[in-house]
This record gives sequence, structure tokens and C-alpha cells, in this order.
Amino acid sequence: MNRSKKGKNRKLFKKKSHSNNRLGCIIAIIVLIPILFGVYLYCQQINIQKNNEPQTDTSFQIPPGKDLETPISLVPRQEQIIRHSGYTVSYNKDLKIPNWVSYELTRKETKGKEKRGNRFITDPLVTGPIATNADYTRSGYDKGHMAPAADMKWSPEAMKESFYFSNMCPQHPQLNRRGWKNLEEKIRDYCQCVTRNRFYTLVCDLYCKNDLYDE
Repeated sequence: MNRSKKGKNRKLFKKKSHSNNRLGCIIAIIVLIPILFGVYLYCQQINIQKNNEPQTDTSFQIPPGKDLETPISLVPRQEQIIRHSGYTVSYNKDLKIPNWVSYELTRKETKGKEKRGNRFITDPLVTGPIATNADYTRSGYDKGHMAPAADMKWSPEAMKESFYFSNMCPQHPQLNRRGWKNLEEKIRDYCQCVTRNRFYTLVCDLYCKNDLYDE
């Protein structure tokens, strides 16, 4: 009798153990489902964020030297690209002003000792019409440098080139002698203070077509 009871008890214990194991497995599965679902949603969110980030073109290479001074125009326009020792200019013979002027400026160049020239002259490399002093006489506008003369103190030749009419745009006196002058000084100050050795500056002019073509 005792042996039969012990046998029955063992069978009941085994059944209870199996039931407990199944119940534990079911509970574990129920707990893991939301956890795994949460991990899935998190991974999906990370992928979405990565896809929305701007892609960097690793094949792009910064062009060396003077090529940085020649931007690519997005709008077709009349131009003649002229490279001087101190700057590069996209000259527009139809308007007789530059589309843009660009130049490299180093910390050493900002400390040049060349005296400022004041003789505005024709650019010998320009083909076609170009402005003269007569175009500015009694016009109410200054001959405004695009590449500043103060940035060309490192070389007599660069200083001379900065007074070519291909480097000039009509500027209101208050702009030329105040705001524009202050901006040029800020660029030089920045170039002297930061750790980088050189900077590339691009200057573009803004104009109203009605003012240019009204007779």
C-alpha cells in the first residue's frame, strides 16, 4: 500500500512539475513578446532617422589651389574669366561690371605693407567694353572694390590690379564707406584670429535690371 501511494505521489509531482514548466514558458513568452516588439520598433525608428539624414557624397574632392576661386555658375550669363595675381574675376562686358570676384586671403597677406594706390585703370586683359572714370563722374556712386585694396597689401602688382575697373561696382557712398568697409575689416580680423592659414572669399554684386537698362 505504501509503495503504491508513493508511486502515485511521484506521478502527481511530475505532472505538477510539467504543468509549472509549461506555465513558466507561457508567462516568459507573454513577457518577451512586448519586449521584442519594442526592440523592433526602436530599430525601425533608427533606420528611418538614418534614411532622413542628408547623404554625404564621399566621392567629392575639394579642388586644389586656384580652382577654389572659380565657382560654377548655375545661371547662364555673359562672362570672361580673368585670373590676376591677387584675385579671379568673372567679368561681364554687357554690364561693364564683374559678375563675381574671388580671392584667397592668408594671415600673412593681411600683414602686408604695400601702400594703397588710388589710380583706377582699365584691365588690360578684358576683351570688349569696360567702364571708365567718366562713367562714375557725377553719377552719385563710388567706385566700389570687390576684392579690397586693403587685402592686396602683400604685393605691388596685386595692389595695382585691385584698382582695375573689372574689379569695380557702383556703390552708394554710405554703403562703400561704412557697411561694406566694416565687412571687409571683419573678414581681415577673422582671418588673423582663427587657426586656419587661408580663406577663400567670393564677392557677388546685386543690381536691379530696371536701373541698368532704363534710358
